[in-house]
Amino acid sequence: MLLTCKTGGDHICEQRNTKATAYNHKHLTQRIVKMPRVANHS
Repeated sequence: MLLTCKTGGDHICEQRNTKATAYNHKHLTQRIVKMPRVANHS
């Protein structure tokens, strides 16, 4: 992803990268929060 981004432009790459990182971080946090609940349930 980074290599393709660098060819397209640094500014666009940084924006997309930040958005993707934020989305992934949110998704990971949700998974981490959900997992203990499932473990406790079973």
